[in-house]
Amino acid sequence: MKTVVLIGMYHKYQLGETGSEYYKQLLKETCDRYCIEGIAEEIKHDGPYLAESFCLEKGLEHLIIEPKPSEHEALGIPLMDDLENLIMMDYSCDYPEISPWPSVPSFDNLPEKVFEAYEIGKQPIHRAREKEWLKRILSFDVDTILCICGSAHFNYFSALMQESGIDVREEYEDWKSS
Repeated sequence: MKTVVLIGMYHKYQLGETGSEYYKQLLKETCDRYCIEGIAEEIKHDGPYLAESFCLEKGLEHLIIEPKPSEHEALGIPLMDDLENLIMMDYSCDYPEISPWPSVPSFDNLPEKVFEAYEIGKQPIHRAREKEWLKRILSFDVDTILCICGSAHFNYFSALMQESGIDVREEYEDWKSS
């Protein structure tokens, strides 16, 4: 049976944009505590990222579970860019300030109606992506995995893995560096 230690976080830590020393310490402590054999992470394919470098140093397997943009169409998963473009087309006449689209959409930088449409629209995309991540976790050729994903995915992805018979250890729902 596979065991997945799940950590949710803001992607800036994976990218090394902030708190990289704390993040590296988290990786080391978690891998040591659970005898991790490989790290799977939800992140773009344009690394290398800190976890990938860590795996190379420690001789661990590394897997990016997020499909490449080129795979999305074949998998039937829309890109978030497609959703953002659709929302801009639907709402730009009433809300011209939404162009250019913010890098991190929120109630702070989008009108409420627009942000709500975005939140509703992204849910089916997230669920489809998470189902693909599960397939990749199940085919990852190691038994004890540290999986790192965005905090917004933590609860649903944990439940999805558990429903599939994976022993999930919920380490941090929303890890932040100290």
